[in-house]
Amino acid sequence: MRFKIPPVTLTELVKKAPMLLGGSNLVSSNYIKIIAKDNLITLQACNDCAGIVIRGVAEVYEEGEVGVLGKVLDGLAPQITAGQVTFDLEGGRMVLRAGKAKFSLGIIDPDTFLRAPDFNYIEMHPIDDFFALYSQVSHCASSDENNPSKSSVLLRSSSVACTDGRRVGIYYRPLPFPQPIVVQVKYLNLLKRVFKSEATYVGQLDSHICFRQGHVDAYIRLVSKPYYNIDSAIPNDAYDEARIGKHELLASLKNAKVVLKEDEASTLKVQFRSNEMHLSVESALGQMQDIVQCSFYKDFDFLVNLDMFLDAIKKLRGEEVV
Repeated sequence: MRFKIPPVTLTELVKKAPMLLGGSNLVSSNYIKIIAKDNLITLQACNDCAGIVIRGVAEVYEEGEVGVLGKVLDGLAPQITAGQVTFDLEGGRMVLRAGKAKFSLGIIDPDTFLRAPDFNYIEMHPIDDFFALYSQVSHCASSDENNPSKSSVLLRSSSVACTDGRRVGIYYRPLPFPQPIVVQVKYLNLLKRVFKSEATYVGQLDSHICFRQGHVDAYIRLVSKPYYNIDSAIPNDAYDEARIGKHELLASLKNAKVVLKEDEASTLKVQFRSNEMHLSVESALGQMQDIVQCSFYKDFDFLVNLDMFLDAIKKLRGEEVV
């Protein structure tokens, strides 16, 4: 196995792969698989639940594949700034040469890696703002990774939804998922760092959701456990409605945070009276009361967790909250 690649290309490829390294029972989760074939270099990083495949142009003199320690390669790549980088498989080691510098890396059998899904057999659909889309509701997911249902997002043909059992977020939008699928938010957040805010192609194959953007492919294993009955959490009829300016409401909620200690949870009391929204909160530090102008059909009251309410309002698009 022998190939040559520009340092800029090497850095561009390597900086995206290590995001999935470690945190797995797989030995290969600490390694990057390198495939040299047809004047292309392909890097694959994966663990039990997700993987990423990055391709780049290279001068391939001898085809082959091998696994190298990912964190070492990630550390070396930014240091190599001039000339071509040559990779050679010599005596059971991967040898890198750049100018007068020479580095030797330990390797593992490439067959140790989990096989990546074959994207040639996946029907991919363009979604312009997929990662921005799920971010609208991901704050409603739990951070407890030991409970996959609470720390996941539900993708359906008509919406994307999240819940941690206490709050629910649903964003209605047509999506190319004929059957509901459940994906861990943790891995979507990792991929969000790699994929830019441009058209992303999304598809499903067996037990994975797959993504493609330019020369990067990524995949995440689906959660097999059933998700919560989201539709029963939000009633479709017999509810009261009010309309409030988003910026005015946000300003009032931020003022309420002033009377709270850091990380202190508090209940916000909300009352609708005479086209006014009355907000009040109390804590050991003091009390806040405010009035925001709004429109509604009849008086009604409710209590809500201030932090959760503020997070939800921040995520909403548009100038008006309903």
